[in-house]
Amino acid sequence: MTTNSNKTTQNRRPRTCGQCGRNVRVDDVYCPACGHRLDDNSKTRTSASRETYQTNSEPLTGVVCNDITHSRVVAALLAFFLGSLGVHNFYLGFYTRAICQLVLTVLIGPITCGLGAGAACIWAFIEGALILSGAAGFDTDARGNLLRD
Repeated sequence: MTTNSNKTTQNRRPRTCGQCGRNVRVDDVYCPACGHRLDDNSKTRTSASRETYQTNSEPLTGVVCNDITHSRVVAALLAFFLGSLGVHNFYLGFYTRAICQLVLTVLIGPITCGLGAGAACIWAFIEGALILSGAAGFDTDARGNLLRD
């Protein structure tokens, strides 16, 4: 029982990637930002932009997608034009926030004679402006990757 609690307290310590310096979850095998293997097993470069890792002890688990970057301009345009439906938050990976905006517009809006939809429009407009300006908290997607211009 004591070893389980020791493992739990060890897992709560923050970790950083040795290559890019970003914070990673304790159970991550690869850095979600750069793809670097977090434990020091051998790595083999296959091309200029991708790395694959070979381990003798365990098979490769999970897929590292370094090529997925989201555009700040696309996210802002989605927020301005389709934001009350939460499309920009779906695009950036913030699914809970997107579903809240969708429910506010589609379900609560008709019940409140459009007040819910109006509130979702104002919310989305403010988020669009914050995304476009690159404000803190609105400059990354849900995985922590910076939005490109």
